[in-house]
Amino acid sequence: VTVSHIRKCLLPLLEDGVKTQEKYKLEDISDCSSDPFLLARKMTISTAIRAFKFRLLHKDIFSKSRLHKIIIADNNFCDHCSQFTEVIEDVNHLLWECPGSRETWNNLQQILSNLNIDYQISLKSIILGIQNAPTSVELVVTVIARLLARKCRPKSLSRNAIVSEIINIMKVEQYIAKRKDKLEFSRQKWEIFEGLES
Repeated sequence: VTVSHIRKCLLPLLEDGVKTQEKYKLEDISDCSSDPFLLARKMTISTAIRAFKFRLLHKDIFSKSRLHKIIIADNNFCDHCSQFTEVIEDVNHLLWECPGSRETWNNLQQILSNLNIDYQISLKSIILGIQNAPTSVELVVTVIARLLARKCRPKSLSRNAIVSEIINIMKVEQYIAKRKDKLEFSRQKWEIFEGLES
């Protein structure tokens, strides 16, 4: 048994972008990445971020609804929205529908627009990625989604917090690239964020 034989057997199991679309009930995904699993591997060297992206693609995120199902949370309502109305916090609500999450994504969209980066943030772009989008932008979107999915998540992230997070990601990626002697590749990857003010 060779590695290529195992790969041929396992590859059909990995190609489940359609299953991801069905899990999240996403509509037209023609502008999304054709292989979101490959995108998850290419966008970063960080295993923690890759692992989160794979969990996101498999809808393996611990929302209040899921925590309530396994009797870890007292209720399945969104902590941020429950002050006004009882809204069930599933993954879609956690990442996109919650007003705090929407405010965070609007702040990121404004940062990208100010840098002249053409990327429309939506639930499907957060989960599946956008076809031919820069990997650095995909990485930033994934890291922001990861922050929103944390147990003690903030209600929303301000522009300054997002900029600070992007700068941190850039520094980590540059450090890793320097150690692997791929600094030029890292510079090219992050050049679209050059105009970012700290």
